[in-house]
Amino acid sequence: MTIAIYVRVARKEVSNMAIEAQLNSCRELAASLSASNIIVYIDDGYSGIELDRPGLNSMLLDAQNKQIDTVITYDPSRLARDYAGVLTLIDEFDLAGVNIQYVVSSQRTDYRQGVARLLHDINAGTIIDDTRDFNKTVDSTEQEKSLEESLLSLMRALYSKRGA
Repeated sequence: MTIAIYVRVARKEVSNMAIEAQLNSCRELAASLSASNIIVYIDDGYSGIELDRPGLNSMLLDAQNKQIDTVITYDPSRLARDYAGVLTLIDEFDLAGVNIQYVVSSQRTDYRQGVARLLHDINAGTIIDDTRDFNKTVDSTEQEKSLEESLLSLMRALYSKRGA
């Protein structure tokens, strides 16, 4: 199995230690998955707000060319800094048949199932409501409803762009 390890830091002044820490954690997870080959992609000094990054672009191309089976990254924020970006990338990897696994997760989970699995890993009780720009704690029923509404809104936006 070929595993891609993706690490990213936005600020170069903290990059060496942060990159090494991410790489070490990702390599541990890769070893536990019995990786036969590991390819490392690094975006040093690139913001997660933008999806146009050299390491990420190279990894996406390799995924589309069936050169990797699984992507390991420290957490979803290494891929993108917002839900729409994370969902876009999950979709791209899913279309290529590539699994995504995060080191920091409530469970180490196979993300082939995409969006539903991402929502599963959001910490219970706390959500970030980007439209109001604040954090709030809600009961699980209200949280589930709010997440479903947010997800549907994001999915409509993503797929309306694809159809254009």
